[in-house]
Amino acid sequence: VAIVIVNEVSKKTTTIGTLFKEEDKKLVSVNNVDLISLFICNSDYGGGITKVSVKDASPDLIITPSELLDALSNKVYSFEIASKDIIDAIEKVDIEWNFSDNTKKSTGFQNSIIPISGEVKIKVEHTYEESDKEQTYPLKVILRESSTKKVLATAEATILLPLPKPTVFITERHLIGPPGATFDVTAKASPKNTYKFKWYIQGMSNSYTYQGEESTFKPVAKKLGKYNVNVKLYNLKNELLSEDNATIYVEEHEKTKELPAIEDGKVKKVIYRCDKYTYGCNVGPAGTKMFENSVKEMEKIINDFIKQGRSEDAAKARENLAKMKADFQLEKDTTSCNCQRKRTPTIIYE
Repeated sequence: VAIVIVNEVSKKTTTIGTLFKEEDKKLVSVNNVDLISLFICNSDYGGGITKVSVKDASPDLIITPSELLDALSNKVYSFEIASKDIIDAIEKVDIEWNFSDNTKKSTGFQNSIIPISGEVKIKVEHTYEESDKEQTYPLKVILRESSTKKVLATAEATILLPLPKPTVFITERHLIGPPGATFDVTAKASPKNTYKFKWYIQGMSNSYTYQGEESTFKPVAKKLGKYNVNVKLYNLKNELLSEDNATIYVEEHEKTKELPAIEDGKVKKVIYRCDKYTYGCNVGPAGTKMFENSVKEMEKIINDFIKQGRSEDAAKARENLAKMKADFQLEKDTTSCNCQRKRTPTIIYE
């Protein structure tokens, strides 16, 4: 079937080609408000004419997802930008985007060749930085014809970063000391603002209140035992926002074990490490176990990168893992634990 277009306004005749299947189609470029006639001719069955009124038919431009109403800072978000029904006369398009948060990676550009299907699809990623107030960032996308820079379509997605919910955390959750010791328990709030901290400790006087972004509570424990410490975070309207807990262990001070017999060689240093599990020692059994768990997590991340084809990220993660192992070994070789449990001496020779 041969198809001929006659533009009734310009009187221009254009043959747009031959179709061999019923479902074949051709996209042609015409001006808005033109009136055209289609002459369809078949050698066996004759032909016919139909008139078509032309209206603006810009390509579709779609962003997926079209909105994020609970986005988080420091998290990678992926967006798909797709366009279809791009006419055959256009061979290349430029896709421009702007995440509107005024960072170095806020804007981007990609040039794409249009396949026969008249469709193009790309993916872009972005990470929003932390803010101290609620933010709305429109993702703006422009589709242009590469040769003329003519705008073919525009689209916009809405990204909302709500103000992060205030939280409080105690920096050291497990503290150990002898009777009569003063324990420094520090809590920090996020995001930065002015808050009220209320401290509670089991078996002692309750409800110590501090105001600011950070609070340090200094209870004195005179009796042996385990004490639970709780901190509650309030805004200046006395509305509860968050809370956290810590534990104080009051134990008798145990003597350090005697030094083992000195072997041949000059002693460089004596390192004291815990011989029991304690959260107060980074180089004792508990600290070693936590380090081993961290290594497993890092190895899992490396394997995930490899599966995703992210070889550069995997290489960087391997470097970080090697450094982490070296730093831990250095700390183990040079650091004595400072907790109050019984400690075992280790001799480091020159």
